[in-house]
Amino acid sequence: MRAKELDTLLAHVRARETVRLVGGQELGKTSLLGDLEASLSALGFNVLRIGADPALAPIKYGALRESWISSDRFHQSSSPVELTAILTSELARSTNSVLLIDDAEWLDVASAQALAPLMNRGIVSGVLVSAPFRQLTTEQRATSRLIRADARVELQALSFEQVGVLCESILGAAVSPEIISEIFSMSSGITGIAADIIRAAQAANLIEPGADRWVSSQIRLWSVHLEETVERVFAHLSDEAFRLLHALSLAGSMPADRVHAYDPDSTVLLTHRGLVTMFRDPQG
Repeated sequence: MRAKELDTLLAHVRARETVRLVGGQELGKTSLLGDLEASLSALGFNVLRIGADPALAPIKYGALRESWISSDRFHQSSSPVELTAILTSELARSTNSVLLIDDAEWLDVASAQALAPLMNRGIVSGVLVSAPFRQLTTEQRATSRLIRADARVELQALSFEQVGVLCESILGAAVSPEIISEIFSMSSGITGIAADIIRAAQAANLIEPGADRWVSSQIRLWSVHLEETVERVFAHLSDEAFRLLHALSLAGSMPADRVHAYDPDSTVLLTHRGLVTMFRDPQG
């Protein structure tokens, strides 16, 4: 699906570089990391994947203890230096080990301090997946800075053509331009939402295989089954954030600093969910 980004990540890993993969929650970055893991394993790399998690962030070495095979050697009383030594000895068994860290912004500080020397000294290459820097909290930014990255790969929303490729990869055959256009407009090119729409429309028999491509007899793909996708996007959205989103949809656009000054918490929440896009204009 994201062949260009996958090739770029593979090139960095082969050069023994550490790269930061940046993308919003709905841009399919976790699925891309899965494709990268499969590709690296097929090439003979020793892939070690660490999944950081908000629930583990307050726990010292939480992500490491949850993800590492020899986690029984990771004690909360151990110092990051001691853990670095343990990890180094384990990784030394292979000359082509790669660390894949998913949602790296949720690493606890001690885990980040233990992992940083491995990549900063070139002991192992790594791919750190995280949200855009501007969306991180002060603590997450401090943790993020501990692990140096040689390069940065940033995911963008899908183009019309990429949505077509996503449709074909999920459905297994070509899709009519009308369906692609509908899915593109409904999802704004956001990978996770587009994939949900495709699968929900298929399950509801709103699209079906024709003679040479998937087609639809419906005027629109919307159905009750797609409400689940919308509900996930709006789930746990506060009343204040929902009112701000409604106001922005009526206004169409508004200077970012005014929106943030009005309700900073709701603004951050909406941008994290991919419901509001904020950017800097050419004049700054």
